[in-house]
Amino acid sequence: MGARAATVRDVARRAGVSVATVSYVLTGSRRVADATRLRVEAAIRDLDYRPNRQAQGLARSRVDTLAVVLPRDRSQADPLFSEFLRGVGLAAHGRGFHTLIVLEQNLADPAAYAALVQGSAAAGLIISGIRTPDPRLEQLRAQRIQVVLFGRGEESSGIPWVDVDNVGAVQAAVVHLAGLGRRRIGFLGGPAGYAFSADRLDGYRRGLSAAGLVHDPRLVGEGAKDDDAAYQLVRRMLAQEAPDAVIAWSDEAALGALRAAQEAGRRVGLDLAIVGFDDTPLARTAFPPLTSVRQPVFEAGRRAAGLLIDLLQGVVPEQMSVRLPAELVVRASTAGAAGARGGPAGAPGGERIPAD
Repeated sequence: MGARAATVRDVARRAGVSVATVSYVLTGSRRVADATRLRVEAAIRDLDYRPNRQAQGLARSRVDTLAVVLPRDRSQADPLFSEFLRGVGLAAHGRGFHTLIVLEQNLADPAAYAALVQGSAAAGLIISGIRTPDPRLEQLRAQRIQVVLFGRGEESSGIPWVDVDNVGAVQAAVVHLAGLGRRRIGFLGGPAGYAFSADRLDGYRRGLSAAGLVHDPRLVGEGAKDDDAAYQLVRRMLAQEAPDAVIAWSDEAALGALRAAQEAGRRVGLDLAIVGFDDTPLARTAFPPLTSVRQPVFEAGRRAAGLLIDLLQGVVPEQMSVRLPAELVVRASTAGAAGARGGPAGAPGGERIPAD
């Protein structure tokens, strides 16, 4: 009989650390001191440790697959979710897991989500596109399905989540615009009922308050689900309320705002500043290039996968909810000139970085 395969506990003993610390090194789900990480990596090499379901003693499920549920109208081709899936996939692979991509529209009801696990297609679920409230979550919790959310969940649900600091990101964008002398800052909100939409609207209001600006409800357009809807909302604003800046919930909506401004004869970046969200290729190739909030979606995917695998392995995470900072990337749509500078969203007074 061959030698017994090394386990994660063997690695932890060799490195003189906890099992959880080995897990963090394998997935990148938490920062580990460089010296500790090097000891763990050395122990992995010395023991020829190979993460796999049997060696790790997973008793909770018969499979080693994580199912990632993408929200309605989003797909693997979406640049935002492509990066998220890359983060999930790399973290999962590092611990001997595979990933299964499932589209929300193919799951008729909450029972279909549970069936993925109960039918042994997946060990656990990563669900994005979180609503407020979200009826899927209560049923999954009641059936003891292991779930991690990409998006802020309700604290009362007890379900762990990883999200971007949507509130802080939009608040920082408002403060950025106010610092440029903008006083009538509009906001184009996203689809109703989603947690991120509520958080970004909250960040807008907080930003106005922090900048000492008055909230004018006529400068808020909700339901700018795409560039055409945003275009119509901004046309109305320009004809009536005359904002000098607009923050959009997405880059696509920001492009609709840009089109409306240019048709109205407004110089984007000078007469009207525009900020998008997501920092997709659309932002970089627009004319003028769009200032946008860059989300750490790769890191969010890594953290979500690591958190889920920890839970499946019986490791209790120190944090059941993770909020990651975003970054405001400043370009000509707000600066009006080359060589503008921006800083971390959520920390307006932090280190400044060159615009792309």
